[in-house]
Amino acid sequence: MQNECGTIFREENNFLKPFRMKKSFEDICKSAEILQQNENYEAASELFLEALSLSEKPVEKIYIYTSLGKLFQKNKEIEKSIENFEKALPCFEGFNEQVFSEEQAVIHNNLGALYYEKDLISSIVNYQKALDMFCRLRDDRKGHYTAQTGSTHFALAYALVKNRNNQEAKKHFKEAIKSFETLNNTQFEPVMASCYFELGNLYTEEFNLHDAQTNYSKAEMLFLKFSDSDPAAYLPYYASVLNNLGVTFKSLGEFNKSAAYYEKALASYTVLAEKYNSSFRPYLAAAQNSLSILYGEMKDYEKAINLATDALNSYSELYREFPDEFLPYLATSLHNLGVFNLENGDLEKAEHAFDQSLAIRKKIAQEEPESFNADVCATLLNLIEIYYSRLENTLDHTFTQKSLELLRELGELLFSLNAELPVVKSMISDYQYYTDFFKEVKNEDLAFNRAIRNNEQIAERIFETRKIEQKAALQQEIVTGMEKLNEQYQDSDKIKNELAYAYNDLAWLLLRSGQFQDCEKIIKKALILEQPIPSLQCNLAHSYLFQNQFEKAEEIYRILSFEKTKNQESYRKIILEDFEKLKMDGVDHPDAVKISEMIKEI
Repeated sequence: MQNECGTIFREENNFLKPFRMKKSFEDICKSAEILQQNENYEAASELFLEALSLSEKPVEKIYIYTSLGKLFQKNKEIEKSIENFEKALPCFEGFNEQVFSEEQAVIHNNLGALYYEKDLISSIVNYQKALDMFCRLRDDRKGHYTAQTGSTHFALAYALVKNRNNQEAKKHFKEAIKSFETLNNTQFEPVMASCYFELGNLYTEEFNLHDAQTNYSKAEMLFLKFSDSDPAAYLPYYASVLNNLGVTFKSLGEFNKSAAYYEKALASYTVLAEKYNSSFRPYLAAAQNSLSILYGEMKDYEKAINLATDALNSYSELYREFPDEFLPYLATSLHNLGVFNLENGDLEKAEHAFDQSLAIRKKIAQEEPESFNADVCATLLNLIEIYYSRLENTLDHTFTQKSLELLRELGELLFSLNAELPVVKSMISDYQYYTDFFKEVKNEDLAFNRAIRNNEQIAERIFETRKIEQKAALQQEIVTGMEKLNEQYQDSDKIKNELAYAYNDLAWLLLRSGQFQDCEKIIKKALILEQPIPSLQCNLAHSYLFQNQFEKAEEIYRILSFEKTKNQESYRKIILEDFEKLKMDGVDHPDAVKISEMIKEI
């Protein structure tokens, strides 16, 4: 929020008052001022230049140059404005600095604003000179220039931000706030809100998210106050700070708070776009997009899909009016919609969205390959992932051929990208995996992968279930599925291995529920598969012990006491821990103490 030049300073010119000027000079200047007030800038400038030729004293020249500077500034003739303000400054030489220090400070402040867009260093230098003068005036005159001091701190901070001197910028934003707080005047609260907002941005760049959140929250309270009384002027700033708070809380991992702020930002942008200015439609679309991504990460895919659809509609409308500007955003919104449908399990809708996104991204990439080839690669990989899932579900190798065609296209594009970028490395890794998979894919592999995914879903339900009997029933579902798969592909070692582990997990749950005979039966079914899983023997020993078959159990325990897992964990430790876990389930045996003592002595 850049202040207009000089708006906080006095507008009237004092140079005519302390000094008597020739009547003709004075008359010409008054006529020029009248023309300037009527916005007849060209005629006014001609009269001021005429008066300049009649000026004799430095104070007269200061008056003319500053008047021309302000005139050209209002008329947006930047170069002429700078030229006249610069000419005014040497005219102050010889005067007591205290006499005209305010006027010099105003000139430097205006030059800071004028140089802001074209020469940042000159802008910063002039703002700093103005600040030094206002600080002296404030100190000499007991705080009468506090408002000017605060506003110049604020303007200087903005120039420093643009010049990437963030540390100094933070200092001046804080000094501006301090100045305005001493005034205790609500008219400066909007500027204070902007200071807090910019401090939030600067702390965000430093990844200091807690300080960013603190400052954004202060800005939020102030902008809310003014957005209620003057929504057309302040609601855009309020919406922006709400959006940034959504981003900050998301980065902090507080997704619910993030969603709440994004929702409020979306509501504000909706009001702005519909009631005040249609130019806010891009902000509305961006808010819909950001919130859809957040809900996607929260795995609330219904909300994510609805918002992504809203974003797609918004960008479609913008594209129809501004095709060149919003075509990339249209492609991205389609891609995101595809991702959410894919995660939600609707492969058909996901494929449709990705197909549309890919067509647009290819078109854009033809004109700007360096900027958009990576986007094409991302969408190609998503389509390949869909074909991968469809192949697993249907065993229809048409999807194999489709995938191989896309992989050839992907390979040509991928290696034109910067392989050092993490995102490109990840895509290359996926490309290599899918290439190897589709070149050698077999129905056995597809069926196995499908079973593993199903088992993982059941395992999540087992983890969430508390009762042992229910856990065992769910584990039995995994066992039944793997047994059917083993019957279908009897020569598959990886299926046998997975089935053996499934038996072992079921056996442990049967132990915990006191079903020792059933546990023994399950373990012996697993042993027939001849898989090298020592924990099967451990559970078998447990089943013998709790069925009062001490000698059988002791023999296995003794052998296991010298073995370790793949992670180099001793089975002696595992056996002792198993006894403690079973005891917590109410499963115990007097001979467990004997086994424990025997193990500790080995």
